[in-house]
Amino acid sequence: MYDARTMILIMVAPAMLASVSSVYAEQTLSKEGKFTIELSWEPSLEPAIPINFIIKFKDPSSDMLIPHIDWTMTIKKEDSIVAKFSDHTMFGVVDFNNEGRTFEFDEGGNFEIVIEGKQTEIGLKESAIFNVSVVPEFPETLLPLIPVILIAGVILFQRVYHRQRNILGSVSDK
Repeated sequence: MYDARTMILIMVAPAMLASVSSVYAEQTLSKEGKFTIELSWEPSLEPAIPINFIIKFKDPSSDMLIPHIDWTMTIKKEDSIVAKFSDHTMFGVVDFNNEGRTFEFDEGGNFEIVIEGKQTEIGLKESAIFNVSVVPEFPETLLPLIPVILIAGVILFQRVYHRQRNILGSVSDK
């Protein structure tokens, strides 16, 4: 049987690891298959949290970035436009943070992100659609309570376990 410290570590470790920031990404071929469009974001998509979007336009055969793209990113919810961004990228990468852009979802729900790219040197225009869900994470105000609840659970478990051992021990003594 594990001691109390080990039980606490086993219970608290997953919660601590879950709080580590991750980059989320989706990649798809454009409608005509001329571009691979990669959309990534950090942190997870939550309401009222600033999101850093990164868009990459790649050649699907070589996986190399395609330079000189006029791009548009439209965020929609139920066919209503929530936000729209557009610009030109010299190197085939759009990084919201590096370009001083910010975006926050006002509410949770299902959203459609449409990315259009036009390669200006040859006039090739392509687009891709990404369907994403924005969900609120576990409320931060409750995060400090997790270790307290876990420790209380371990203590309760140990008391019940020891009480049962004492009862079983006294019954077997008779």
